[in-house]
Amino acid sequence: MTSFESFLCATETYVDARETFGGFAAEGRQLTGMSLRQAAIEFRTAAGTISRWENGHSAPPAISRREIIVFYRTRVRKIRDASASKTQPYASSANSRPPEPVVPMAAMGPHSR
Repeated sequence: MTSFESFLCATETYVDARETFGGFAAEGRQLTGMSLRQAAIEFRTAAGTISRWENGHSAPPAISRREIIVFYRTRVRKIRDASASKTQPYASSANSRPPEPVVPMAAMGPHSR
């Protein structure tokens, strides 16, 4: 199980508990590659506030905690799906091959038609 899947499983049954929010917020931010500053901009707060949430010193209101977890789950899922499609780009059908490059007729020259 990848760290993405582990995070998604752990947060799937997220019970709004102030004690566990900080760990999920920190892990979600790290998995998405966001800096403290980027998270602060996204959640319209200060970077120090994000740090205090992640360290368990404070927490946003309950409704905001749920929305933040949903935000990170959505981002982590998109990253996981994108990385899976990069490792198997033609996995949709067994006999798929990469598409042939298209060469414009003008580039082929007069004798190759």
